[in-house]
Amino acid sequence: RDSINAEYGGRDILLMSEENDKLQEELRGQLKDLLKLPENTVCADCGSTEPTWASTSLGAFICINCSGIHRSLGVHISKVKSILLDNWSPQEVENMRNMGNKKVNEIWECHVPSWVLKPESNAYRYVRDHYIRNKYQFRKYQTKDQPQSPSKEGYITKQGLKVKSWKKRYFELKDGKLTYSKSPGSKPLGEVAVKEGSLEWMEDDYTFNSHGNIFRFQTPKRVYFLSCDDPLVMVDWIEVIRAAQGK
Repeated sequence: RDSINAEYGGRDILLMSEENDKLQEELRGQLKDLLKLPENTVCADCGSTEPTWASTSLGAFICINCSGIHRSLGVHISKVKSILLDNWSPQEVENMRNMGNKKVNEIWECHVPSWVLKPESNAYRYVRDHYIRNKYQFRKYQTKDQPQSPSKEGYITKQGLKVKSWKKRYFELKDGKLTYSKSPGSKPLGEVAVKEGSLEWMEDDYTFNSHGNIFRFQTPKRVYFLSCDDPLVMVDWIEVIRAAQGK
């Protein structure tokens, strides 16, 4: 009797597996049809062509590079699946049909300021990470409420002009001027009118004299090499300077 039950149980499992394979094939076909829609032919976040991943909770089709950052946000914000490799439920596919990239971006990036570093397909990882977190986690691009006079303050490591050593300095951007000193409230050691300068930021994992997360600010009189402890903080600084420049 046990052998008979085992035999029939095995057949049931096999039938269930075959039925699931058939269902998954059908669902993947539906997803591939959705990917043919013009708004879904590129990644919702960086514009890379032919996205093969998705956020099932947000309803967005995304590329493999953006999918890793979505996954780091946590499933309470974005639940990520591969269109080709993972199993899908009919409800998840229906959500992708009801949303899609056009509707997702109408909600999540309806007010992206011009000075924001919006990632393209070849974006550095820290630019992609910064943008996606601001877009979905902090919801910064859903409102027009942006500061009229951009300001920011905090420590940045700066390379010296004459002595090429690196020292932490306290920077403050206010009223279009960037000043730096040894500590908050101490006498400024230098001042730069940000509209006179140009910005350049370095690729992922770039180091200069053992310092990483570097961006360069060039004025007619001097080139400043600046290093932040956190790459996301570096992008914060770059964006607020771009805002002060009226980019």
